[in-house]
Amino acid sequence: DAPASTFTLMMLDLDNFRRINEGYGLPMGDSVLKGMTARLRQDIKSSDVIARLGANRFVIVMAGIGSDNNLDGIATRLLDVVRPAFHIEDVVVQVHASLGIACHPEDGNTIPDLLRNAELALERAKSAGGNLHIHYHRGLGQAAEQRRQRENDLREAVHRGEFQLYYQPIIDLHENRLSGAEALIRWLHPRDGMIAPDLFIPLAEEIGLIDDIGHWVLNTACGQLKNWRAQGIDHHISLNVSGKQI
Repeated sequence: DAPASTFTLMMLDLDNFRRINEGYGLPMGDSVLKGMTARLRQDIKSSDVIARLGANRFVIVMAGIGSDNNLDGIATRLLDVVRPAFHIEDVVVQVHASLGIACHPEDGNTIPDLLRNAELALERAKSAGGNLHIHYHRGLGQAAEQRRQRENDLREAVHRGEFQLYYQPIIDLHENRLSGAEALIRWLHPRDGMIAPDLFIPLAEEIGLIDDIGHWVLNTACGQLKNWRAQGIDHHISLNVSGKQI
């Protein structure tokens, strides 16, 4: 058996729960949450602790359960408890959940560390499509730290002017001439060198920097176009605009 000081913290989040509130209203969402709490309480031991964090997120603490126990089986059982449809006021509501797992002491010695690590595992499960469970491992913490560093670097890049535009020629095949160019953004990172847009544009969209970057691209491309026109060069420039910015 696991030592008495050993316990496992599981963080469970109902996938796409906002759609229930938006589609059926908040009272329906509250009924589903109450029903879900009752289901989870019936499935866990009386010595276990369940708490609700936020709108649709639950934390379950299982005393005496460590990484050497059948955590996959326990997690699968909990997710199975979530899946059956709720029948509320003649409405059938189907939900499923994602679950992150962190064990004491392997994955953290304090409650804040365990909560953070269980949340990292949970977010990885949700990003993988949901409806599954994932154990915390050190790689998740490293990936989160790398992402935080990349976010900070990207914010600094906006202020430091580390972006560059490259112009890919566009050829008019009918007239056999250079008619213009497509403006392509690159990030010249002071440590990592040239970074392609597919590696930073999604992050910029997610953290709210895409407007600043998009405006810089538009202004820079227009400035280049103005310079060409002043030289008597009649070229056009095409550029990509983020849907988020539009």
